[in-house]
Amino acid sequence: MAHLDKSEGEQTIAQAFLEHKSVLSAYLAQKLLSQSDIDDLLQDIFEQAYIAEMRQDIVSPKGYLFGVTRNLLSQRFRKNSKRISIEINDANISDIADDFIPPENTVFYKLKMEVLKEAIKTLPPQCQRVFILRKIHGLSQKKIASKMKISTSTVERHITIALARLNVIMTEKGYSENVQTNKNNNVWRLK
Repeated sequence: MAHLDKSEGEQTIAQAFLEHKSVLSAYLAQKLLSQSDIDDLLQDIFEQAYIAEMRQDIVSPKGYLFGVTRNLLSQRFRKNSKRISIEINDANISDIADDFIPPENTVFYKLKMEVLKEAIKTLPPQCQRVFILRKIHGLSQKKIASKMKISTSTVERHITIALARLNVIMTEKGYSENVQTNKNNNVWRLK
């Protein structure tokens, strides 16, 4: 085990964490994480780095903290990406598509919906989740904000970003029409 008695001028993980906590927090906030997620990650970052310091000498505590931060953030995004992928796959095309599609257009609209589902998968993780909760599951902006511990203005921003990106992607894929929603704000067709 490494001992924590650092010579004068050398910084411990705890000291580096306290000194750089606000920078780490701002970095995590840039990744569109909720304050609750940021607090959880900061705790995990400190815990992992502190345990590592107990086992080995950490030459650059600041660098080590930022490395742990990147690794934990990557793990979280991979985990969320898998969960969002499951949510998208669980969102049956019949949940997305209009119930009144004429029979002669059913195949065409199903193909469009498959393209739309793939386009949704390209959105940033939190933006995807907001979009799915609002436009597919029909939750209100207030419920989404509460569930995800973000502000309603952030929910609105994610919806705006998602619709803009999806419209660009759908146009690039040859569907020049806009993503439309019904009176309940659920995705129901591509015009």
